[in-house]
Amino acid sequence: MSYLIQIQLKEILIIENGTVEKVEGVNGISFSLFYPKSGVPSVETLRTLRLKDREPMSFISRPFTEKLLFKQEIQGDTFLQVKISAIERVSKFEKILNRLFGTALTTVVGAFTGVGAVFTAVATDLTSSIFELTEPQNNISVIAEGEMPITELTPEGDFLVQLSVPDDLTITQTIHGKTKEIRLKKGFTNARVVFDLKRLDRKPPQADLIA
Repeated sequence: MSYLIQIQLKEILIIENGTVEKVEGVNGISFSLFYPKSGVPSVETLRTLRLKDREPMSFISRPFTEKLLFKQEIQGDTFLQVKISAIERVSKFEKILNRLFGTALTTVVGAFTGVGAVFTAVATDLTSSIFELTEPQNNISVIAEGEMPITELTPEGDFLVQLSVPDDLTITQTIHGKTKEIRLKKGFTNARVVFDLKRLDRKPPQADLIA
């Protein structure tokens, strides 16, 4: 039996954003529902944001179009995967989007200048992260990833996904002419994403009939 869910972004917290600037940086985030229904390997939503270290970014008061990630029919079980990458150059992210969505988006993507790109619930034939679509020389570092299953019994409300560093990672930062290295060990919990999950196929309670 299928069911309909709505997933909205509520809050993102990252410990180390992985960029060369200490204060803030540009991060690409992919949200993927894998095999939500027959014939659909994945449904992808992408965002580019400026995430600050250790400062939660709330989406509660943001427009619906910014926080909506999926409004998707699910058959059986699926899982939501989240990956956060550090973007050194906007051109890297543009190349990923062009390979995923086609070269027709070149002008549109370029207009975002790296922050604010919004692509919501695009069905793809991918069975892995979009960040693996880059050429080897344009590799984008994934600094945090995590996933959680979603079933028909998954409760509504807050849906938490913890993200950890997939591989040992060394980040070189230059601040005021001084260079230092930040080492993140594989398995280190580097981010937390809170979603708001809602079932859209439930019928509202019937009002009592007045005799």
